[in-house]
Amino acid sequence: MALLSIIVTVYNAEKYLAECLDSILNQTFTDYEIICIDDGSTDDSLNILYKYESLDSRIKVYSQKNAGPSKARNEGLRLASGKYIAFVDSDDFLEKNAYEVAVKYINDVDIVCFGIEVFGDYSLKTRKSDTNYYKVHYKGKTQLNNKIRHKIDCSVCNKIFKKDLIVNKHLKFPEGFRYEDAAFYWKYIINAQTAYFIEQNFYKYRRRENSIMAETFENGNFAVDHLYVMDDLYEYLLTQKKLEPNFKLFQTLFKEYFLCAYNYAQSDRKDFVLQLGTSYAKKYFSLKKSNNNLINFLIKQNYNRIFEPDLTFLQKIFSMKNIQNYKVITILGFRIKIQRGEK
Repeated sequence: MALLSIIVTVYNAEKYLAECLDSILNQTFTDYEIICIDDGSTDDSLNILYKYESLDSRIKVYSQKNAGPSKARNEGLRLASGKYIAFVDSDDFLEKNAYEVAVKYINDVDIVCFGIEVFGDYSLKTRKSDTNYYKVHYKGKTQLNNKIRHKIDCSVCNKIFKKDLIVNKHLKFPEGFRYEDAAFYWKYIINAQTAYFIEQNFYKYRRRENSIMAETFENGNFAVDHLYVMDDLYEYLLTQKKLEPNFKLFQTLFKEYFLCAYNYAQSDRKDFVLQLGTSYAKKYFSLKKSNNNLINFLIKQNYNRIFEPDLTFLQKIFSMKNIQNYKVITILGFRIKIQRGEK
């Protein structure tokens, strides 16, 4: 039995698949199995997989009718025999020492996280925000709290997971909508108590056309799926009796995911996002009142208030008072006294 099971989901990746598999086979760490799940590819991906399977006994190839990455990953989890789990997307690759470095820390913690470098010539306008999002903000072994959990990216590809925790906490990738990484991540990390952080960008994430993130930024048809992620997380937390201790975090996530769903939705879908967001807000926060203004505006269907500009910061740096015959203006702590009528 291999120590590490690396699950590679494949769909029409013939241009990049060899580079991906070679980067795994060339790892300095060797105690692993590679479980490749072809999700009904219509190009030459499956033949490439069979070729690699014939060359290395650690590669195991399985094929399914096209059903999406969630079903493929769940099948990979079912088949995995390793103590630890890693995920790789078939158009990405890793530095050759990624798993050698990461695996030596996982026994002592619940999860190991390392950095992601985004590359490719697609969606260059988001590259700066990508770099910041995937940056590792902590170093070494760390006791987790919700503030730290919230600052970790939601990708599953730059992490090492414990299979026992996945099995014992009944974790699966939700099927039927996109952004399944986020749903799986939040359910896992809320159950995790410790993490080990590695600053190096071991994982190389290719941004290309027709990817899920491209659909989010350019198309908007699936932006609403961010709300489905929240509903999946809510049902899990409720079932596992973890909603109460994580209520503040859940409020924050719901606000963020709602705004992402609304802002990236196509114009003819925004009303649907508002209505769905309202129904979910009422479902989640009817018994325990939220202290979040956006959520309360949603519940009251006071939609105009949601998109008013936030003047909180401006109020902090600027104020003006009338005192007798003078105006007192305060800007960044400096006070200016002006007699009324002065210009």
